[in-house]
Amino acid sequence: MRNAPERDARDSRESLMQDLLSVLSERNVKLEVRNGKLHVSAPAGVLTSELQQAITLQKETLIDMLESAAFIRPVESELPEVTPDSANRYEPFPLTDVQHAYWVGRSAQMELGSVSTHFYFELECGALDARRLTNSFRKVIQLHDMLRAVIDVNGQQRVLETVPDYEIAVLDLRDLDPEERDQELLRVRSEMSQQVFACDQWPLFEIRLAHISDVHSRLCLSWDFLMVDAWSLMLIFRQWFDFFQDPVYQVEAPGITFRDYVVAQAGSKEQPAYEISKRYWWDRLDQLPAAPQLPVHSNKDRRHKHEFQRRRLRISATEWNAIKTRARKSGITPTNALLGAFSEVLNLWSGTRHYCLNLTLFNRIPVHPDVTAIVGDFTTLMALEIDARQCVSFADLCSRIQTQFLQDYDHRRVNALDILRELGKRRGGQQAILPVVFTSTLMLDGKRSNDASVLE
Repeated sequence: MRNAPERDARDSRESLMQDLLSVLSERNVKLEVRNGKLHVSAPAGVLTSELQQAITLQKETLIDMLESAAFIRPVESELPEVTPDSANRYEPFPLTDVQHAYWVGRSAQMELGSVSTHFYFELECGALDARRLTNSFRKVIQLHDMLRAVIDVNGQQRVLETVPDYEIAVLDLRDLDPEERDQELLRVRSEMSQQVFACDQWPLFEIRLAHISDVHSRLCLSWDFLMVDAWSLMLIFRQWFDFFQDPVYQVEAPGITFRDYVVAQAGSKEQPAYEISKRYWWDRLDQLPAAPQLPVHSNKDRRHKHEFQRRRLRISATEWNAIKTRARKSGITPTNALLGAFSEVLNLWSGTRHYCLNLTLFNRIPVHPDVTAIVGDFTTLMALEIDARQCVSFADLCSRIQTQFLQDYDHRRVNALDILRELGKRRGGQQAILPVVFTSTLMLDGKRSNDASVLE
């Protein structure tokens, strides 16, 4: 008879395996055993180094499951049926829960509002042909519906059937002296880095190209995340690059649209899996802690313009590899190691070691083979309880966080916004919020993977 530590270790291994299977399913990764070897096939860009590492660690178990026919894919009846609806392609359709939260949150009437879920970045490049760059980007716009989408004043989104040819603004700074050039570049950064696009007007992005010298260009990109997520942005840039490199390059449009996906998902709450997840969360709601109580400025004037400020820390590749190696020895994923570090900072500033965070998930449910080829905002939110009160070490904290995450991830069909609405009802209409959000894109490391690989 197994003792408690053995049962706990077994349960932990099973949870890790279930988590891996869920991720593989969502990303449309196919596994097959041929001649005793595990073959893995996945859409380009999906098989990241972190995911390959996770598969390698579980390789023998996966082979055993496949050979014994114990590898169970999600039951087809558990997945919403998606039917391409070309006849209604340009008709309005609902926002997802996260899109709606982004849309409402940018209102000037909201506390700390008047800001959007916005991403600005700059790419240092060599000499770029502006016309070729523009033409190749137009092909991406035509390929993906959500790059031609807007949100009407009534909170419905729709894809525009036609849009004007997009023009990338070009700034030629080559003849300016260094001081004038730097001032102009700072002006561009100031204008673009805090943009709030009018979401009922196309486009919800802006691109400018600055020629700094004959061999140096800077690409400035401002993007509203109402219509895209991190995976979508990677897809856009990969295809933009391919179109730019090869003028005759072609790629087929996805077999379904983001609209098709959203409409199909509307019926997901009728599925048994949603009810199971709902019971899991509803049984825990009354014991869930509040958000971390961080010190804030007392004068939150709605008339004041608020802006994001980015804080960053860079570590060397050597240091990062050492962190990942140390985490792996403790059975901790790199993302959970970072989440542990994030939590330690919150422990210090919040004055408590027990609270709830909001986690972003890139939750593309595999309802169609082309789901990873669609541009759109597939983001969902998951509430995660952090309880560091009894932790005796950082490794212990990371382990507890990972265990809790795996349990909650199995019930991700109920998202954090559903939970907050129910909390509000139970508290007599008192608003419940989880404003501290943790996002990791380590599973989307930007590297192009092979379409197929084999793990010896």
